[in-house]
Amino acid sequence: MISVLLLSLVDAHYVLNDKFVGVQLFQYPFDDIKDECANFLGPNGYGWVQTSPVAAHASSSFDGQTYPWYLAYQPVSYQIGNRLGTLDQFANMTKVCKEHGVDVVVDVVLNHFSYAGHSGSTIGIVQNWSSAVNQENFPSSSFTASDFHDGVCNGPVNYNSPTVPSKSMTWNQWNCRPGGDDPSVQLIDVATDNSNVQNAIASYLNLLLSYGVVGFRTDLATFIDPSDWAAIQAKLNLNYKGNVPYFVQEAYSMPDTQDLTTNTNKDYRSLGRVYNVEGYTQNVGKAFRNYQGMSADLAYSAIASAGAFADSSHSGTFIENHDQERNKDGQAFLPLSRLPGSNYNQAIAFNILYPFGLTTVHSGYKFTWNGGDDFHRETPVSAPTFDNGILKPVGISNGVCPDAWLCQHRWTSVYPLVKVRNFIGTAPATPIKDNGFGSNQIYWTNPGKAFVAINNSPSNSMTNTVFTGLASGVYCNIAKGSSVNGQCVSYNGGQSESYTVDSNGNVQLNASPSSAVVLYGGSDGLVSALGATPASPAPATQATVNFRVVHQTAFGDAVYVVGTFNNWNTCKAISCSWSTGNVWNCGSITVPLNSLHQWKPIVFGTGSSTSCSNPIWSTQPNRKFLAADQLTATSLAF
Repeated sequence: MISVLLLSLVDAHYVLNDKFVGVQLFQYPFDDIKDECANFLGPNGYGWVQTSPVAAHASSSFDGQTYPWYLAYQPVSYQIGNRLGTLDQFANMTKVCKEHGVDVVVDVVLNHFSYAGHSGSTIGIVQNWSSAVNQENFPSSSFTASDFHDGVCNGPVNYNSPTVPSKSMTWNQWNCRPGGDDPSVQLIDVATDNSNVQNAIASYLNLLLSYGVVGFRTDLATFIDPSDWAAIQAKLNLNYKGNVPYFVQEAYSMPDTQDLTTNTNKDYRSLGRVYNVEGYTQNVGKAFRNYQGMSADLAYSAIASAGAFADSSHSGTFIENHDQERNKDGQAFLPLSRLPGSNYNQAIAFNILYPFGLTTVHSGYKFTWNGGDDFHRETPVSAPTFDNGILKPVGISNGVCPDAWLCQHRWTSVYPLVKVRNFIGTAPATPIKDNGFGSNQIYWTNPGKAFVAINNSPSNSMTNTVFTGLASGVYCNIAKGSSVNGQCVSYNGGQSESYTVDSNGNVQLNASPSSAVVLYGGSDGLVSALGATPASPAPATQATVNFRVVHQTAFGDAVYVVGTFNNWNTCKAISCSWSTGNVWNCGSITVPLNSLHQWKPIVFGTGSSTSCSNPIWSTQPNRKFLAADQLTATSLAF
């Protein structure tokens, strides 16, 4: 009996409720979050809301900017109340959100306090704090200089040359200051191995739990030693549901363990979900911005990479959050919001509807990307504020979002899909299929629940007949409108769409370029009465995989493919045939269904005087694919 109880408590680290999509209301004041829970989030099926950090933080002008948003990630105390509102407003927010079925997840900053060598005040709570190195003074916390790591590592994390050379890079990340080489932007590192610190952090989290918070998003979790983090968690009370608090952690690869298949953030997966940025966000983003050239990469490489980093039960997912949308390296962090709206919308749709992990939709204020350095990259650097730094109310009225805010969670391309995802629940998805090389057209089904087709092509329609796994009937395309009194009604005055699923479960698609078709059996998705649910085709046990490579070779050379499926034997490589555009169509292999493989293109021939025993290898990382029943694995860069 004891072991069963312990298992249920451990599992609760990963569980919120019976819903699968939440929203990060970035820089929303407490009163506005309260109103959104009651008026929109609860009625539309959102399961939770993630707040910005709620603790007292540095709030004066930094870096020549007035009240920049990132000061919220520089706490000076663990008291509740800051630019978002007061403690009373926070308490009222959590109460109202719970009453409307929306859990509250608080973004907590536990690894560090404010910038080193700064001083100032906060809004209405803490006065005259100072972070002078080795002389830290935070009057509203219980910390003294010994509660920071300056005595252990008086410098920043440096990934090229460890600040403390005798220690591992991982140790340096846990004990040195986040930030750059400039001391003015180094964040003083809290000594989480110190019992006084552990007790103070646990008291803060327990205080939040006492107000009805269900769990936490942990900022910079991989900068905290997991043993310290586990010790803090062991001191926490149960949440209001009687469960261990929910955790989702900002956890990236450790600096000296970059291989995603071995030892990245694995020590944090036992402490809650991890935001799967390297495995999921980046790879899904690449597929939808056509950076990798085709949607098959989304179907196979992206999801396989996500699972290698952290599987679905340990993952939190998003397309963008407040950091990713501001990152200046568009290739690495893929700020889809800076691309045409269709790419962004369809990526969000995939993130919500494909059943992998728990999904968070980011919703924040408008800003202009300036492309500058970290401190002058955006205008404005804060949501609208009063002169004293307090955030102005968002002021959504009659469903209309003010000009200064984006309100992504209210977009008709987003919120109707939340109920679809809840309807799907834990029903597994069939393998994602695509319409061929370069089509950027994919579809899958959750048998008996939902069917999704995404046409990411900017110019070609998607018109094939496909199996949906749905019962016969007439369905509204939820991406464009919903069923009201037996008719499909559009959300915004545009054209609605209906689709008829025949007795065999098939549908004739008519998806225009840059659009989606989402059919499901919920009351707002179904127009006609349900018929019998058709039997799914017999499950396959083997998968046929074709290869395609885009590469210009020297005359006399040819492209081949080698991988785990032939034990990397280059003299048994799969040969490829050239076609127009330097596209090489390669032979196929048959492998077990859902097996994971790696592969690379190679080149040899008379043009380079090479052979199978000494080929020219691709300089790109190994490609990966998860074998579906039919698949074309593609490499666009050699």
